[in-house]
Amino acid sequence: MILGYDRTPVIVQAAFDKERPCRLCQGSLEMFISILGAEAENMALEVIASGGVYLGGGIPPQILWAIEDGPFLESFGCKGRMSGHREDMPLHVILNPKAALMGAACHAMAKHHFTENSEWGLKRKLKMGWKISPQVSDILDKAQEFVGISREDAGLLLRLDLESKETYAVMETANRLSRKQFRGKAESHLHIGVNVAPCPFNCSFCSLTEKAGIFKEDVDFSEETILRWAKMGEVQSADALNLMTTGTFSFERLLEIGRLLKREVSVPLVANTRDINHREGEKLLEAGFVGAYHAVRLGEGVDTPFKREKRIQTIQVLNDVGLLWMNCIEPVGPEHSLDDIVDLMFLAKKHRAVYSGVMRRINFPRSPMERFGMITEREMARMVAVSRLVMGDVPRAHCTHEPHSASLMAGANLFFPEVGASPRDGMADTGKGRGKSLGVCRAIFKEMEWDPDLPSNCFPGAASS
Repeated sequence: MILGYDRTPVIVQAAFDKERPCRLCQGSLEMFISILGAEAENMALEVIASGGVYLGGGIPPQILWAIEDGPFLESFGCKGRMSGHREDMPLHVILNPKAALMGAACHAMAKHHFTENSEWGLKRKLKMGWKISPQVSDILDKAQEFVGISREDAGLLLRLDLESKETYAVMETANRLSRKQFRGKAESHLHIGVNVAPCPFNCSFCSLTEKAGIFKEDVDFSEETILRWAKMGEVQSADALNLMTTGTFSFERLLEIGRLLKREVSVPLVANTRDINHREGEKLLEAGFVGAYHAVRLGEGVDTPFKREKRIQTIQVLNDVGLLWMNCIEPVGPEHSLDDIVDLMFLAKKHRAVYSGVMRRINFPRSPMERFGMITEREMARMVAVSRLVMGDVPRAHCTHEPHSASLMAGANLFFPEVGASPRDGMADTGKGRGKSLGVCRAIFKEMEWDPDLPSNCFPGAASS
């Protein structure tokens, strides 16, 4: 045999000879095609070849009909759960026999334009061919106009594979909307739990209940302690003070604390208490509160003894009397249906929450909800993003809890640092337990390039002197 003789055409011709096909050549060709398909997919997945896969060399153009069907395509799509990624990668065969020579010539010509400042001598921007499904693309195009998305669209986005490009595109869109609408502002609303008590309402997700058995006696934090926390918040640039009480705490006592803090600090006050009527809402305003946090919880009426209608009635009271309504979709766990979660997202939009967002359920020790587990921060970030797209141009901020980085890349810009009682902790002062401090939250914001030193968007001109 002559050295350098190309046997490929002979093998291909013998394999596909209609009169006398060679079984050995057929087997060799089928093995080659199968290996080529498998290795092409390996390389495509390794580099995430979203712009396409190009088969070069002298053999593929000679066996186009074999590549278009049979072993090649079978091998090129057999990576199990990764197959969906491969399906978005177009396949091409290079037919020009001089393609390699032309590429080398282009490279030689282009290198004269490369800069010497880069490690590799390259400073050109490469276009990323990152394609997502047309349906998701259309939803995100609409969302970018700050008009919100439909219930059906929200449900679709929540059901996307968490590993998919589409999910990351959803989070990127929400992140871009928030950074533009909130002008880069990071909000820190300091949660102050003013009392610990074994609450008789026994909400299943709350550690401050009789059934939880963690706290046996009522403990009301002193005015000195609450004032110290409030002044700490003021010094560390908290944008609001959220005063949380248990369900049986004296409403008149909450008003007294509000009056005290209004005199002593200049940070806006937000109440987080039981359902109220119009007269009680007016009393909150008179005591110095500018807003109220109130949520229709997931599992309302099942995991709590409260009626959904009553919770919504209180939201209407807040809007009627002029208190800013603050909200979060909570407490999200794996047991909750996506339809129920979407429903609360649209409730927040309908009643024009100053902020909304997502808070996951935290399982305190011996929680009756432990059997369900908890959602991950990454899943919460996806929910935060979808909630942000639903809200459109309504919110002044978008929250997530507990504080973490992932949601700050998915549309969130508001954290709740915590001191005092917390329904997610087994310690009386969560500042010594699960709660994140203002300093920690500030550091997370800074790392994610949100600015906590800008003025609050939630309370323009609302701070008292």
